[in-house]
Amino acid sequence: MKTIIKPVYYCEFCNKRGLSKHHMETHEKHCTMNPNRECRLCVLAGTLNDIKVLIEKYKPLRTQITLSGGFFLSEEHLKSLDSDLDGICPNCRLSILRQLEVYDQNWDYKKAFDETMKEINSETNSEYSL
Repeated sequence: MKTIIKPVYYCEFCNKRGLSKHHMETHEKHCTMNPNRECRLCVLAGTLNDIKVLIEKYKPLRTQITLSGGFFLSEEHLKSLDSDLDGICPNCRLSILRQLEVYDQNWDYKKAFDETMKEINSETNSEYSL
């Protein structure tokens, strides 16, 4: 029998784990649970969102759902969040919702992401993918 002991690297923000230190360092830099994250989609789109400021702004506005233990924001606050986001970046929106533990059942991340990528690709005449 052969036994190999290898280091396991964990993300400090979401507890994702992996065997590659480089991969986990890259993941941590872009992790949606990292309040100081570097958004790759904002870099492509040329926008800039200050996630920490938006989290502090919306944290007191959320209401707790007693059954599931999560939180929600009113439709008015969600629309306000979208207007506060520079370019309505779906990755930044997802990051803010995750860090606030807010659930938005009416929002389709995949659809929003695909639309944003289509818009970026049409503006730059390129085929970027993340």
